[in-house]
Amino acid sequence: MLTVHGRRRVRRDGTVEIAGLTFETTAGFLARRNVTVGRSLLNVTSDPWIEHEDQRFELRPVDPVANGRRKEPNHRERRGLDVPFDPPGALLDKMLGRTRGES
Repeated sequence: MLTVHGRRRVRRDGTVEIAGLTFETTAGFLARRNVTVGRSLLNVTSDPWIEHEDQRFELRPVDPVANGRRKEPNHRERRGLDVPFDPPGALLDKMLGRTRGES
């Protein structure tokens, strides 16, 4: 297949601009990464794709309505267990040979 390749940076919202058109990927982990974009010269109606770490990810024309409604993840919010951490207490416990829960 006759293809062309180029380097692009995936935006935070998962979009990439190619030849003046905006495409999006569902592979969210590619956001803010530099990737290789491929496009077929034989079938100009086919969508381009991303080649990253020997894998191929589809690109599709962006849907501005759906993209505008999508909530951007807030990476500042931490999810998980709220575990108190007391470095001086942990060092003291280690020095005294105490296990957790002992006082």
